Amino acid sequence: MSFELEDVPADLQMVVAATLVAAGLDDGHLSVEFVDEARIRELNAAHRGRDEPTDVLSFPVDGSEATDGPRELGDVVVCLRHTDDATEATVHGVLHLCGYDHECDDGEMLVLQERILSSWVVGSPADDVREARPDEVGALVRCYEWLFAAPGSKPPQWDPEAAVERLRVAIDSEAAAVLVATSGDRIRGFCTAYIDLLSVRFGVRCWVEDLAVDPSFRSQGTGRELLSAARGWAAARGASHLELDSGEARLDAHRFYEREGAQGRSISFGWYGLERSP
Repeated sequence: MSFELEDVPADLQMVVAATLVAAGLDDGHLSVEFVDEARIRELNAAHRGRDEPTDVLSFPVDGSEATDGPRELGDVVVCLRHTDDATEATVHGVLHLCGYDHECDDGEMLVLQERILSSWVVGSPADDVREARPDEVGALVRCYEWLFAAPGSKPPQWDPEAAVERLRVAIDSEAAAVLVATSGDRIRGFCTAYIDLLSVRFGVRCWVEDLAVDPSFRSQGTGRELLSAARGWAAARGASHLELDSGEARLDAHRFYEREGAQGRSISFGWYGLERSP
């Protein structure tokens, strides 16, 4: 995936990338702009013949069809005064850029929009998916116990103090994301993702190293929210694909990944303790 999202507000880049992925695109540039009531009324009158303000307008260029060069998707214009949810308005506008039109389809666009929004929780203080803060690393290290519970196990070299430092490095890195799902002040799940290599065969890879959910919040969509956020974060940084590994005994996790549309499956092998090798 190669999305150019520098003209999208930073707090919307991941959900825009997730929308493009859900619409089946893997490249393209677009812009999202917030305007006042007068400007969106002017645009609505000029382009739709409606002399009134509205919430969101889309101006598609290439759409989702194949192009000979870099894809220019177009522009989304949002008037915050006329929308209660900037994220929903943006997703709606981006889907129009991708060729969807709820005014003449059989409901496909709005169904897809709802699916994207239902798996993308943004901005709610009671139920949030966001990047972790440095002051949360201590709590995050304790959350790793969810990964170590059966059928998992604690690595022999596990060092909580080293884990704190590694999480701080990841939070500070442009090439890594530590994502947390929260309910109030409680962490209900977390995910670590890294832009880790440029594959000769596949392009830029995003590797999900850790994905875990508090047992009391499982089967409630938290894992889906975190994985969707990781995919959006990766796409916004030019990753062509996302991968993770999972222990052979984690059958519930495997079923979850399959439900989330994983397109490949393989067996991985590991060599540990290299720093101690002669």
